[in-house]
Amino acid sequence: MRQIFQFFGLVAFLSLYLSFNANADSEILGKWIPEERDAVYEFYQCGEAICAKVFSLKEPIDPETGKPKLDKINENESLRTRPLLGMQFLDGLKKKGKGKWGDGTVYNGRDGKTYTALMKLKNGRLEVRGYVGMPMLGKSTFFTRD
Repeated sequence: MRQIFQFFGLVAFLSLYLSFNANADSEILGKWIPEERDAVYEFYQCGEAICAKVFSLKEPIDPETGKPKLDKINENESLRTRPLLGMQFLDGLKKKGKGKWGDGTVYNGRDGKTYTALMKLKNGRLEVRGYVGMPMLGKSTFFTRD
């Protein structure tokens, strides 16, 4: 009888543990707005990592062309014709501890470059930091929930 209780106790513990770990990143999933308030970004699970894409833009139409805005300043010329709306800009961030993710990349649409990325969640505010070499030499963007 004791073994049966131990078995079911172990099953219950493993179920809770696995469901907690499966949702460990859920605190950052969903829509976030940057400080500039010029867009909404959607953070989502992509395999074992976190990714994010442009969900909506305050001004989605290019005033010069009358068409959807494109990634015109990307360093990679072959990507300059892709629309900004729906574009993935954050890729491969992996959980590094409570409220911390790293080992990913972030694309900065304002300068057309891709950087190493880390991300922190503190007091309901999400910080995405892009950098080359060392994080202290990078730049952060802060997001709040939509």
